[in-house]
Amino acid sequence: MLDFLASATPAIFGFPVASGVVLASGKSWKTLRQFSLTTTRDFGMGKQSIEKLIQNETQHLVEELWKSQGKHWSGQGMKALTEESSDPEREFHHKSLLTVVQLFFAGTEISSTTLCCALLLLLKNPDVLGHYCVPHINSALHDSQYFEKPDITYPGHFLDVEGNFRKWEAFIAFSMGVALANGERWRILRRFSLTILRDFGMGKRSIEERIQEEAGFLLEELRKTKGAPTEPTFFLSRTVSNVISSVVFGRRFDYEDKMFLKLLQMINGSFIEMSTPWAQLYDMYSGIMQYLPGRHNRVYYLIEELKDFIASRVKINEESLDPQNPRDFIDCFLIKMHQDKNNPHTEFNLKNLVLTTLNLFFAGTETVSSTLRYGFLLLMKHPEVEAKIHEEIDQVIGPHRIPSVDDRVKMPYTDAVIHEIQRLTDIVPMGVPHNVIRDTNFRGYILPKGTDVFPLLGSVLKDPKYFRYPDAFYPQHFLDEKGRFKKNEAFVPFSSGKRICLGEAMARMELFLYFTSVLQNFSLRPLVPPADIDITPKISGFGNIPPTYELCLVAR
Repeated sequence: MLDFLASATPAIFGFPVASGVVLASGKSWKTLRQFSLTTTRDFGMGKQSIEKLIQNETQHLVEELWKSQGKHWSGQGMKALTEESSDPEREFHHKSLLTVVQLFFAGTEISSTTLCCALLLLLKNPDVLGHYCVPHINSALHDSQYFEKPDITYPGHFLDVEGNFRKWEAFIAFSMGVALANGERWRILRRFSLTILRDFGMGKRSIEERIQEEAGFLLEELRKTKGAPTEPTFFLSRTVSNVISSVVFGRRFDYEDKMFLKLLQMINGSFIEMSTPWAQLYDMYSGIMQYLPGRHNRVYYLIEELKDFIASRVKINEESLDPQNPRDFIDCFLIKMHQDKNNPHTEFNLKNLVLTTLNLFFAGTETVSSTLRYGFLLLMKHPEVEAKIHEEIDQVIGPHRIPSVDDRVKMPYTDAVIHEIQRLTDIVPMGVPHNVIRDTNFRGYILPKGTDVFPLLGSVLKDPKYFRYPDAFYPQHFLDEKGRFKKNEAFVPFSSGKRICLGEAMARMELFLYFTSVLQNFSLRPLVPPADIDITPKISGFGNIPPTYELCLVAR
């Protein structure tokens, strides 16, 4: 039936036409299909033996399955290739070895993707499971201090002598570091981090001068574009990252430094990967998902590379440490580690140093640069808003003086626009996960102690009770009837409460100084009509990722 159809070869597959059993046609397809069916049946497909193999491989999961599949099929392919080498019309040639790739691809990706989709459906229909847990987005650490057999799958790691589940604090790698720590660890690391950040100028005139200096370097780079179409992502991430780098690493990086550019690419890539549906699924079922192939594994390797870089910086600092003259955040942490070296319960250890530094470096780079990127896009979509900012800059700052934080109180419209950009873009909509420290009754629901809670900041930032046009770009949300800036208690892009963003003061300073510096010197020109600009996030998950775009920066 349907014998009038043959295979088509989509260009995206990148395979030669008529190669391999999936995309071949005619005689070639018949020969390869017959061989593939016979050989797969010889190895048990459709028989009791393959069932036993599947049962065995379910325990060892995908890694062992890959090893056994590769060994068997490679041998059969080479055997057939040798036997048919003298036949000029043979179908067993090097191109037909694509059959192996196709069988491997189909036998791996379809089943694993189906499993991932099944887990996603279970999330949508929790009543099917009855209950589910929400672990953090990390797998267990391989620390022999905590785990008897750190490099193999051994459920006994999480059972006590009576067979009851036990929780290890070492299970969640990111429970260390200031961003995702809890309890006393969080209090100690947050207090220390705030103190050191303030010592190095956060919220003070000295950090303002660093931002102004970096804004100057940014303007130099933007002038080099000479009004040509430019993709702003790494222009903005380089300048913003150098501000936090000067605090945590004690230095700024040259904009062409290859290691620096690689770091920024990894940070940007991590932020994107953390926001994909696969990452959200991993967040819910890391115990299973860590063993399945797929995109969700990328973020783990990106974060590990970032941790390796920071560990290397720690080593460099250790070798030249002067306890009397700390140069940066890492030095201060190392000094505290040395002071507490005889305290077995200290939170000042290498893991907390690496992860706290990563927390600060990551958050201090990606969130502000993404907000700037999104802000420029919104201003191009609403040129009348940009025109009013230019007018306010000309009146208050003028064309030559460097903008300062003191100008903000005299520029209510610009301040309102920046607030509205933060409100509407909602860069981290899920906030940072919190943990319930005791059984809590919340609106009729019991949240047991230890439950992870994600504060959905967007539910407040777009609450119509507080914002007249919650889904529109409307700077008047932050202006009173006389045009003066007005605060709004529902403005919580930095979260709220005790765990409000560590770097709020610095981020607010950066946003104002970068926006005013760029708009003092340039007009933003889109490559399409404003009405055609799409502001829909490229990806929306842990973060709202700005769409990729180009713009022209025309000197004023």
